[in-house]
Amino acid sequence: MDTINKRANMLTIFVLTFIMPTNLIDAASDYSNGGSTNLAIITWAHAVNSQALLEQVLANAKVQMIEADVSPGILKKSCAQETENPTLDTSIIKTIWFQIQSALNVQYRDVVMAHPPDTSSDLSLEDFLSKVYDHNSKSNKKKGIKLDIKDIDPLKRALSLIKQKNFADANTFINADVICGPGMNEFLPDKPIDAKEFLDAFEDFDGLSNVTLSIGWKTGSSQMQTAVYTQYHVDQMIKAINDNNVDKSHPISFPVRAIYAVRSIPTLKYLFDSVSKVYKVTFTIWTGSNDTFSILELQKLINFFGLPYVYVDIPDEMKSKLNLKSG
Repeated sequence: MDTINKRANMLTIFVLTFIMPTNLIDAASDYSNGGSTNLAIITWAHAVNSQALLEQVLANAKVQMIEADVSPGILKKSCAQETENPTLDTSIIKTIWFQIQSALNVQYRDVVMAHPPDTSSDLSLEDFLSKVYDHNSKSNKKKGIKLDIKDIDPLKRALSLIKQKNFADANTFINADVICGPGMNEFLPDKPIDAKEFLDAFEDFDGLSNVTLSIGWKTGSSQMQTAVYTQYHVDQMIKAINDNNVDKSHPISFPVRAIYAVRSIPTLKYLFDSVSKVYKVTFTIWTGSNDTFSILELQKLINFFGLPYVYVDIPDEMKSKLNLKSG
């Protein structure tokens, strides 16, 4: 067992030369400050978890924010790598090694861009960041990133790299579901990431106070048409922030699912009013693939909080029906 653990620990080391440029979003520069820009017009790409998708998004000048999922898993070869080296295939060995690690509770796995239940990808966190950096260093159409953390271990590795390279920018969102929200309860097996572990991780790394904390609620089935963000849900979020002494310099964006948020203006207002006394606060509106809700109600929600305080991260066909023009 000691031998396996030592080998696993040796494999955890990876190096990244990565410094994020500032002023990534041309359409809404300094957008995290709130009150001065139209955040609703920021454009997003989702689940950019492969080499091919990342190349497409980097080449698309219309995309301003890249969202990708960070998970422990298996790094597999890309199609290009397979063409270059058709006789070398280590995926089976890696899969077996991954299963042995899981069975023996060994902590090392590759850090890859994958959304559970997927546990493999041809894109590592290291490659993802390197490619975005290379793009931003050469282009005047720079892109921000949103890393959706699916496991606490990749978060700590990512923050370590950020500290090493003095990378702290509000155009970088670190996202996690840290509270049980609508349609969920604390007794279900699919639990959110522990809020204390997530927020405490930032305290271990100095100089990251400008990174945007995107902290939200794990939500359940969209079939629960009457579910809302309750007072309990927002109180738990406020408690998590207060109990863990979140650095007051952190911008905070609360991701809220549209199907529930449109019926939750009073409680979300309470959350905004409470937290914005200390922090720069925004909301990020998102939607599930099968969610149905009133566009008029969504417009009402956006208008209530205002364009400088709401990111609208929903499919283009829905977004095109909204009035997101300033003035």
